[in-house]
Amino acid sequence: MTISGLSGLDSALLSYYQAQQNATPSAIAAANTVAANSSSSSSSNSATANDVLPWNTPLATTNAETAKILSTTDFLSTTNVPLSAGASSNGKLEQDNQKLFSIYNAVSSLNYLAQMAQSSSETSGQLVGLNTRFQQGLSQIQQYLSSTGFNSYNLQTATPSSSVTSTAEVPLSNSSYKTQSFVSNANINNPVPGLSASSSFNIAVTKGGTTTNVAINLSQVQGPLNLGNIVTYINSQLSADGFSTRLQKTQTGGTPTDDSGATYGIQVIPGANENISFSAASSSPALWLVGNSGTANEVDTATSTGSVNTTPADESGRITKITNLSGTPTSVGSTEQQASTGITTAQASVVDSSGNVYVVGNATGNFGNQINQGTQDVYLTKYDSAGNVIWSKLVGSAGSASGYGVALDPAGGVVVTGSTTANVTTTSVTDGNTDSFVASYDANGNQNWIQQLQTLATNQANAVSVDASGNVYIGGSVSGGVVGSGQTSTGQPDAYLAEYNSKGKLISENQFGSATGSSQVSATTIGSDGSLYVASVQNGDAIVTKYANGAITSAPVWTEDLGALQPGGAIAGMTVSGNQVYISGTTSNGNLTAGGQASVANASSGGTDAFVFNLTDNGASATGNFVSYVGTSASDQGGAVTVGPDGTIYLAGTTTGTLPGQQRTIQGTTNAF
Repeated sequence: MTISGLSGLDSALLSYYQAQQNATPSAIAAANTVAANSSSSSSSNSATANDVLPWNTPLATTNAETAKILSTTDFLSTTNVPLSAGASSNGKLEQDNQKLFSIYNAVSSLNYLAQMAQSSSETSGQLVGLNTRFQQGLSQIQQYLSSTGFNSYNLQTATPSSSVTSTAEVPLSNSSYKTQSFVSNANINNPVPGLSASSSFNIAVTKGGTTTNVAINLSQVQGPLNLGNIVTYINSQLSADGFSTRLQKTQTGGTPTDDSGATYGIQVIPGANENISFSAASSSPALWLVGNSGTANEVDTATSTGSVNTTPADESGRITKITNLSGTPTSVGSTEQQASTGITTAQASVVDSSGNVYVVGNATGNFGNQINQGTQDVYLTKYDSAGNVIWSKLVGSAGSASGYGVALDPAGGVVVTGSTTANVTTTSVTDGNTDSFVASYDANGNQNWIQQLQTLATNQANAVSVDASGNVYIGGSVSGGVVGSGQTSTGQPDAYLAEYNSKGKLISENQFGSATGSSQVSATTIGSDGSLYVASVQNGDAIVTKYANGAITSAPVWTEDLGALQPGGAIAGMTVSGNQVYISGTTSNGNLTAGGQASVANASSGGTDAFVFNLTDNGASATGNFVSYVGTSASDQGGAVTVGPDGTIYLAGTTTGTLPGQQRTIQGTTNAF
């Protein structure tokens, strides 16, 4: 409950009246510029002499007084302090005192309300009521002061202080840093995967305003490159340069008597007044594979007794880092999305220039002290380049929210998008429909803004992109018209695009589709020239469109129909490298060649296969180059696609079969590739 300025007015009035009580009648007259002919004998009948002073009356705490305060509607009632008899001899001073008495009584009533609010027995609903009454009384006092004049002086509220002095001690935070686990107990004495004697990096130590680079060259490690030897060598280098920062091996899992299940990582403990950062002169590219592991609720085959066994849900989002891309790819770490309760699924990811990974997904439970608001919320987690969680956020509603897309914001942080069945903002009205939402977060996880796209029918956002100016583009599907955009429905579920500025204000919308089948925007991306590329599915065909400078309400620069995806088909991802456009997804069409433009680089295996389609953007037109299929004779699906610095194309996906040259450990499951 805010009571700013109340104590200042209270003490000012008290100090004034204490001075009045101790002063002589002539001093009072002088201080208040009372006329020189005021009679000193009149002081015996003045308000100061005869009235009962409010501060001399103890603050009541009875039920009767509580009821009286709560029933008060007029806090500035002058009937509480009537004029004393004989006041005519000094009427002006008496009038001023009466007004001050009324103000003081009002302030005392507010003080009583404030004390009630501090009681531990007050409920949240009662606190709301007390605050409403308090603000009502405070407003009356402010109005009274602004409209009431005094005979002998001016009275005004003081500016409240914006600071307070505390005597509490603030403990230093724990500044140590712990990595994820690198090796298991069985491999504790073996070389750490992914490292070699040629590896080197710097530890920059800043102390007293001076930064020193401590060179770490793993060729100088004595013995094999296991975790213990590496830690010993690094500590010797730090010590030789006079720093107290140290690394130590840490253990996760295992017991004091059995460490067979333990894993080991490194903890960095900075020395006093030493700031630490790690950097490498050069590093090789790495991939982050983001997906899900475990199972949702599954019903097993009925037993001989007729009962049905249900496998409990344990699905969780997972990120895996893969290095050595130019040789034999190596997984150097895999991290599950941890939640306090429920299951999690990862939906999309993006990596910033520092190697931090942002993952958006769905969660049915809580994240620590963040409480899931409905049946499902959207989570956003930021990992560092080693796979350690920096922060996690939940966003959702009283219904069910789903996250589908995430994009980097050039100003820092990310923008996420998805759908919700209830309100995610205080001004939203879902009317029982599913609505799209888009939210902006800074690099520290603080929400900049959130908006809900409301229509008269169901809609959801599947993709999001942000241009260099911070303009945000979302795309998805809508059943019916987009409210306020002047768009017309085709009568089928349509695709739509919406543009927001960097502050979250809706700028423009575009709705399009086919009257003979459903349509949706599946992926978007921004080119280096600011063009917006949109991949959509319209009446079963994969369509790629380019909008110059993100002008989604203007005619597209070009549109390319890749062909029918056929049953089970979908678009999953899109990326642009220079003037090369790559689209990924799933198709059962073994001749997805844009009407014969593109060649088939790797043939389909039958059924549904993952695919990558390559287009060249010629400026005012596009040319289909090739389509490459990845799959087995079983069911295969394509996921995200990205392009490495050397132009290599990387495709992620899932399969229920066994890819050439690979091995399957469990039959009948879906594996990632």
